[in-house]
Amino acid sequence: MDPDKQEFDRQQATIERQRLTPLDQVKQSLQPVVQAAASGAFGISPNAGQALLNAIHHCQDGLDAARVSIDMIQQETKLGTSPDALVMTKFNKEVAAGGTDSAVTALQGLQAILAQAEASVTEAMKHYRQTDADSASGIRRAGA
Repeated sequence: MDPDKQEFDRQQATIERQRLTPLDQVKQSLQPVVQAAASGAFGISPNAGQALLNAIHHCQDGLDAARVSIDMIQQETKLGTSPDALVMTKFNKEVAAGGTDSAVTALQGLQAILAQAEASVTEAMKHYRQTDADSASGIRRAGA
């Protein structure tokens, strides 16, 4: 491939990544793993897979705890009726449940990413077990 074309493609990919939010970048980075796991391109041993699942579950537990805090922030803040209090109350609600930059949106995105990661690890573990069983069967047949 032409070196100038490679450099141009690299720059275009960098520009595209910069347009994505960090959460979208993580989602995009996970897709090759999801696709590889779904196609059976790799396997994960039970021990390694369980360690990954434990880490994913730990993160999910943290997100669940964060959701409780976000739910509290979404409630009406009792700061009174002064102009500053009203602005702060509105700000808290927007940060917690506002648009695409809100804590709720980020939390939901992270939960979706972790669910995909969990499914991919589980699938890769299943592929590992199947490959291991097939190999053992082949060895038994060869020895028979």
